[in-house]
Amino acid sequence: MKKKNEIGFRILSAFLFSNALFIINFLLHDLEDFFNINLFDFRFIGFSFGYLFGPLLYLYTKSFTKKEFALDKKDYLHLIPFVIYNVVMLFSYHLLESSEKIYLLQNSMVLPRWASNVIYFSLHLQILIYIFFAVSLLNNYRKELKKVFSSIEKLNLSWLMIILFGFIFMWVIDFIHFILLRTVNLSASIYNVMNFFSLSINFVFAFLIVYKGLKHPELFYELTEQAEKIKYEKSSLTKEESIEYLNRLQNYMRSEKPYLEPDLTINDLASKIHVSTKTLSQVINENLNQNFFDFVNSYRINKAKEMLSDLEKKTVLEVLYSVGFNSKSAFNSAFRRHTGLTPTEYKRRSKKEISPVFRG
Repeated sequence: MKKKNEIGFRILSAFLFSNALFIINFLLHDLEDFFNINLFDFRFIGFSFGYLFGPLLYLYTKSFTKKEFALDKKDYLHLIPFVIYNVVMLFSYHLLESSEKIYLLQNSMVLPRWASNVIYFSLHLQILIYIFFAVSLLNNYRKELKKVFSSIEKLNLSWLMIILFGFIFMWVIDFIHFILLRTVNLSASIYNVMNFFSLSINFVFAFLIVYKGLKHPELFYELTEQAEKIKYEKSSLTKEESIEYLNRLQNYMRSEKPYLEPDLTINDLASKIHVSTKTLSQVINENLNQNFFDFVNSYRINKAKEMLSDLEKKTVLEVLYSVGFNSKSAFNSAFRRHTGLTPTEYKRRSKKEISPVFRG
């Protein structure tokens, strides 16, 4: 396994471990009753790992969307809230005698109410901020995908985006739970149900992100390897050369129809017309104001329009696979963006325009 993926796996393991300890923290009281043991020395330790959820989700996302990602010293700054919380609890609770701990727990006096509110609020705010930054990383990643690939359905990481939004939903619900707990006199049963609901959702999404992460450990490696080749800052390409390469590209697209290949990448096309990947990306971007993804799909859509206008009985599904798309949703989205119509609407309209009108 590559070093890059090893780091992602370690972050994923730390995330799963943190989730387990966080959930166990809320079950300590029940475990004490069930096993008839005292676990008060372990109170609040698991809760502190909640401060690692946001940073670990962010770093996990970053490890897959940044080439040769490695943890450095500044990344350990993400641990500051975790350390602060544990220092506060060390002097407020953990260094006390057992009798003092029991007294504070029984009388809900471990921390002043304002301090408890600050801790809960800061935890939720921190997690939501980190998820926002993780979502931003994914959006930038999708933009990079379109510079390299002509089809991104298998690589766009939509599952992680869904999971991140799932975490947002879960922590918003938990924050509402937190507000209600401090403003409304909830019965113990309602409190337990809401607590169970929050922890269950957290566990489900934690399980999903671990499952998908282990299932696709090298999902993004190809992108980071290829995207590195198309960066250009100061290019020596002249306008005349750019136009020449553009003509060469367009002639090749018309004659050889490489866009019909579903997995066409910018590296493949660059090698076919004998230019560098960086040059090809620059030519498309500066002359056509398009990325590679939109450039290739414009040819696919034009070919699809031809086939849909034909009176042959080809279905929309047959057309989309024939012109190089991998999924119906991607085809419909691209087709609507280029024509303002769905493929079915376009086919229906074309038939009306072509069909002869018979008069009786």
